[in-house]
Amino acid sequence: MGDKGPVAAEAVAAINSQAELLYENYLINAAVVTSDDLGGQEAYLYASEAYNDIYEGRGSGLLLLINNDTGTDILYRTGSCGTYISDEAEKEAFFWAT
Repeated sequence: MGDKGPVAAEAVAAINSQAELLYENYLINAAVVTSDDLGGQEAYLYASEAYNDIYEGRGSGLLLLINNDTGTDILYRTGSCGTYISDEAEKEAFFWAT
């Protein structure tokens, strides 16, 4: 896709910084994955497998899948994130983000 410029680089740096803080302060793994092709997989399964690939299935964490293939973004939650982030809180966050 080519260079997205300094704004995109700043956004990536900010996201990486927040992910580091989540881990350092709360031992929560966090990642954002963008995909243009899910390879025919359901979005939740794709997000789950991406989390397991990145973190080897360890620890509590979350992975935000920006799904440019089918348009269904997913917040995959595991461990304490699955317990403490309610479905309602997730829906509200997606509502305000879009």
